[in-house]
Order: sequence, then C-alpha cells, then structure tokens
Amino acid sequence: MFKKLRIKFIIIGTIAVAVSVMALICAINVVNYIRVDKETTDIVRMLADNKGHFPGDMDAKKPGENGENGENGGEAPAAGEPAPGEILTSPEDKPVQGADEGVPENGAPIPDNMFRTREFQYETRFFSAEITAGSEYKLNLSHIATISEEEAAKLISIVASGKKTTGYTNEYKYYIRNINDDKKIVVMMDCSSRFDNLRSTAGISLSVGAIGIIIMFIFLSLATKKILQPVEESETKQKQFITDASHELKTPLTVISTNMDVLAMDTGKNEWIEGTKEQVVKMRDMVNQMVTLSRLEESEDVVKGSAFRADEVTKEAAEPFLAVAEYKGKEMVVVTADNITITTDESLYKQLISILCDNAIKYSDEEGSIKVSLEKKGRKAILQVINTSDLAATKEDVKHLFDRFYRIDSARTKSDEERNGNGIGLSIANATVVRMGGRISASANKVTKEQIREIFPNYKVAEDRYIYAFTVTLPLKDG
Repeated sequence: MFKKLRIKFIIIGTIAVAVSVMALICAINVVNYIRVDKETTDIVRMLADNKGHFPGDMDAKKPGENGENGENGGEAPAAGEPAPGEILTSPEDKPVQGADEGVPENGAPIPDNMFRTREFQYETRFFSAEITAGSEYKLNLSHIATISEEEAAKLISIVASGKKTTGYTNEYKYYIRNINDDKKIVVMMDCSSRFDNLRSTAGISLSVGAIGIIIMFIFLSLATKKILQPVEESETKQKQFITDASHELKTPLTVISTNMDVLAMDTGKNEWIEGTKEQVVKMRDMVNQMVTLSRLEESEDVVKGSAFRADEVTKEAAEPFLAVAEYKGKEMVVVTADNITITTDESLYKQLISILCDNAIKYSDEEGSIKVSLEKKGRKAILQVINTSDLAATKEDVKHLFDRFYRIDSARTKSDEERNGNGIGLSIANATVVRMGGRISASANKVTKEQIREIFPNYKVAEDRYIYAFTVTLPLKDG
C-alpha cells in the first residue's frame, strides 16, 4: 500500500511542479513576445509616419557614404555634424535633434522606449515602398542588404493586397500607412534577429524548466520515503497490534467455549449457555478473519502461484454453496467459459470464491437469486458474482463496501440473524484480489422485476429489488 502511495505522491507532486513551471515559462515567453511585438510595431509605425525614414537628422548619411561627401568630392558636413573620420563616442557627443522634447523637427515623435542614438538607425534593417493608386510603387532598399529587389517587391505585393494594415510575413513586420487617397506607404522591418532571440529565450527557459522538473522528481523520490515513514510505522504497529490481539483472544475464547460445554453437561442445555456459545463462535470467526486480513496486508507483493484451470476451480469452490442456497430456498447458478487458465495462488482464488458466494447468499433476499460467472475478455479473466437483494444501497455505501467493519445501515437494522456479519469478509476479498494482482469493483443498482428476469428468468419475487454485483479482473496465464 505504501509503495503505491509513494508512487502516487511522487507522480502528483511532479505533475503539479511541471504544470506550474510550464505555466511560468509560457507566461515569461508570452510577455517577452508581447514586448518585442510592441517594440517592432512602434518602430514600423514611426517609419511609416515619416515616409520610410527616421525622424529628423537620424536619417542623415554617414560621412563618405555613396561618394556624396568627404574625400570623394561631396559636400562638407552640415554644422554640428561630425567631420570625416571623427568618431562619435557617445550619444551625448551629438544629441539627436529634438531629443529633449521627444519630438524631432521633422516627422513623427520617437517612441520613448527606443534608443535615441545615431546607432539605432544602423541596427534597424527595413525597406519601404510608396504605392500609388495605379499599383505602381517605388522601393527604398537603402536600409537593408539581405534582400533583393525582386524578393522585396514580392513581399510588398503580398502585404499590400491583404486587408490588414500591420502584421508579420516571413519574419518581417509590416505597417501600411495611407498618405492620401492616391498614395500609401508600406514599411517592412526585418525581425529575424529578434525572433532568434525569442526562440533562444524559449529554448533556454524550457531547458531550465525541464532540469528543474527532473531535480524536483529526484527530490520527491528521496523525500517521500522520509515523509511517509511515520505513517508507515504507525500502520505497521496497528497491523501488529491486530495480529497480537487476535492471538491473545484465541485462548480465552477457547476457555469460555470449553467451560460452557462442561456447564451444559452438569446443568443441561439452556438459552443462556447456547447464547454464550453462539457469541463465542462469532467472536472466534471474527478473530480468525482479522488474522487472515492482517497477514494478507503484510506485503504488497503479488503472490507467485502456478497455472491452473480457473473454470474448473470456480465450479469446485462454488459447489458447496449450491446446496446451502437450495436449503435456504434461493436459486444459485454457476456459469463458466471453458479453458480459462490463470496464474496465481489457487488457495487464494478458492478463498475469494468462498467469500463472495457466502456474501451473496447471506445478503440476498428471500427466494432470491445468485449467479457466479467466469468469462474471458482479451487478456483478462472476468469473475462476477451477482445477487438480488432487498437491501437499499446508496452510491456512498458502495464506495465503502470494502472497508473494514463497514455494513450498510439497512443491513444493520434487519432482524435476520444470518445477516449479522462483522463486515470483514469483503475487506479480505479486496486484500486477496490485490495479492493476486487483480482488481475488484462493486455496484448496487435498483432495478425492476422485468430487468431482474433478464438476468434471472426464474426469479419469483414480484417487486423491485437491488442487484449487487462484484466483479473481479485477473490476468490470464502468460503466453
């Protein structure tokens, strides 16, 4: 039990950490993408507002560029511009025109979140096109070197024919601005470096998150043993107490039973002696069941048995109960498929059949019906014990049927002595199935007499009843 509990604890803890880490990583990357998208949108909007140029003198050419100035015979630099060969060491050496007010002399304002330095224009790679009403356009590729005129024209044609005024295409951020009724400008900025950074950040964050999840898994694997150790020790002591107490009770019960027999020989039988002997028998049965349950739960390992014909053993184990059911006026049938072989402990399987049959006979209604069936489904053997009953059961009752000492309230109020069980039988059945490596489930449904007769054609009671079903799934023989 604790091994399974530990595994569940580790799995649930790891899943919780993984979900939290992945949610955090997703949030970080989404926020990062939104930031980059806003930045690129501000840039292309600014460029579009300035007809494909940077505001003010940020669009001035470098000295000596294209042979238009400096040593190549061009014009001398304007006043305030750096002379040919002069290095601008910092933004403060040459303030951008209008930077103090946030609005240059020419064009739209520069967004506050951008670097207002001359280097900014060289870091931003873009191209633009002015498109007239006749779909004629004029390309400007002076700010980009990684795209040909044909490729640029194709991209411009794609975005200009669309309905959106801004978006992405081929890792280019575009923005379309209407200059007037006959002309509009399209600006497309290369965002590949920004997207590479986004992908790199996403990859690093996922790697770090995966490493964190692995570390947490290892930590939980080591920590759960310490965390569950007190609970495991408490459960072990409880089981040991039940075993010891059960053994200690056997001696006084034997003495009481013997004394009652001697007293009956001296005074003759009377109702008090018989009542005491009945209670001793009941107490002895309960003690034996407690010992059996405790031994079954001592280990979580599946028992290694040998292969046997489950169909034959089922008939053999259920046969004694056919006579008991007939004696009590109840119908009981056993139906099994042929050649069903399973590998487990045969004695445990017989004990399971006995418990379920005894429970079905004990809690079925007068003139009730019981059916034991065994069939093969895929690689599983399905054992099912069904009985009719007049005991009402809720969904909550069904959940607790395998708990120790649990009995349905309607069964406790019945005056029938045959139903005065101690509530341990189904707990033993559950522990037995677990040790056999199978699963057991229970159901209780209220049905009409017509529905009952679909299962039990000879059912005599003309009233609605409950049908209880206990289903056991066991693996078939390997190979």
